[in-house]
This record gives sequence, C-alpha cells and structure tokens, in this order.
Amino acid sequence: MKGASKKGMTLIEAVTAIVVAGIGAGGFVSLYLSAMSGYAEAEVRTVAAFLAQGLMDETKSKRFDEQYVTPFSESLGTDASEDAGDKTTFDDVDDFDGWSETATGFSGYTISTSVNYVKGGTLDEVSDSPTGFKRITVRVSVGGEAVSVLKSVVCGW
Repeated sequence: MKGASKKGMTLIEAVTAIVVAGIGAGGFVSLYLSAMSGYAEAEVRTVAAFLAQGLMDETKSKRFDEQYVTPFSESLGTDASEDAGDKTTFDDVDDFDGWSETATGFSGYTISTSVNYVKGGTLDEVSDSPTGFKRITVRVSVGGEAVSVLKSVVCGW
C-alpha cells in the first residue's frame, strides 16, 4: 500500500501516552492532597484560635482579684464560694487557674488555662508572692498537641 497515509497510533505509542498521562496525573493528585492537608491544618488552627480567644475574653472580663485592693490573694484558684467544676461561679481572673474543659461542639479540642502572678519588671518571670500583675495563659490542644496558646497580662490598678 504505497502512498496510503497512516492514521491512528501504534500500541507502543498508546501505552507510552497512558504512562506519561499517569505520571502527570500522579503529580496533580499529590499536589491536591497536599493542598487539602494544608487546608485541614489551617481549619484546626483557626478553630483553636477562636476557642482560645473566647476563653481569654471570658477570663479577662472578671475582676483582677477577690480582694478589691492590696493585699491581693495569696493563693490562686477558686475560693470556698466558687465551684471549681462550674466556671459560671468564677468572679475573678485567678479562679480560672487550672480550668480545663472539652470544647462544646468541637470534638477533640481541649481548652485549659493557667494564671500566675508575674513580676512587674519583666512580666515573663513568675512571682512566688502576690504582685499587681497576673499572666493568663490559655492553651487549646487537639489530640494532646497544643495548637493555639494565648498569653495576656492583667493588672490590679
């Protein structure tokens, strides 16, 4: 068949085209999965930040100390009039010291707080005695790993 034009592909060309397309599709799938993983991590961090800020705002909405003026309370945590298991009974910032809860509506998220007196000169150094400054730390964990940590210092003046 002289002069006849060839139309179509040979089997080798077809297999080669399928292999090349498969390699290219594998790259796109890998890129897609990577993007979805990044999206899921961003969503977890956003929810954690939202939960942390909510508890920080709630904690800071309370007065500085059980005592309205110095000397401030020697011990941090709940007092006899408050229920350590019910934060609606908390009336000052340090009542939240040691508070922990599982976030309602967000499976796997745990929110906890700690409150410490800190020295006025650095605000990073914990003080063994009452000062006019308390550092609030709110930590949100997912699967035991801290995902969001907020710190704030409040003062008693």
